[in-house]
Amino acid sequence: MTKNYLFVFPTAILGGAERVMFNTIYYLLENSNNNVTVLIMSRGEQQGWEDVKNHRNINFIVKDYMSEKKSILNVTYKLIALDKRNKYDFVFSSHTHVNGLISSMRKIGFFKNANII
Repeated sequence: MTKNYLFVFPTAILGGAERVMFNTIYYLLENSNNNVTVLIMSRGEQQGWEDVKNHRNINFIVKDYMSEKKSILNVTYKLIALDKRNKYDFVFSSHTHVNGLISSMRKIGFFKNANII
């Protein structure tokens, strides 16, 4: 059964937690017919994403704001649109401020059926 996954990163820089999420994305894309959306909030594209960003089942969205804090309003609107269009089964993030945004959105009615990880 196809599942929809959303991964939200503050930046495209692949540090420790981001690398774990990247490896999860890679596994999901290579081992089943899942739909994966990656939303990168700020600082544009970085190296290391070549293995997944052109996969047929990925929606790769990169914002070019100077910081994730400056991208909050635009990213919130984007997350609302993505939630309405895709109805995610799982939403992943590795940073507390992104988790706070997603949790707040859930509290007001978005990502209702998603497991937030």
